[in-house]
Amino acid sequence: MNSVVLLEFRKNYPDAPINLDELTMYFEASKAVLMNQYESPTSNQIIEFAKVVVASVPRRD
Repeated sequence: MNSVVLLEFRKNYPDAPINLDELTMYFEASKAVLMNQYESPTSNQIIEFAKVVVASVPRRD
């Protein structure tokens, strides 16, 4: 499921200033944080939280 969610995220945010490895790291970190807050976070909860995390990453131009 994680790969499907990551691909969907990349499709929706093609200009995100991170590569797939970084996106995977942020996704897994977001998932870990949410697992501490919810028994079973939904994919949408993880994606929404990951969007906030990714948005806080400075762009590398």
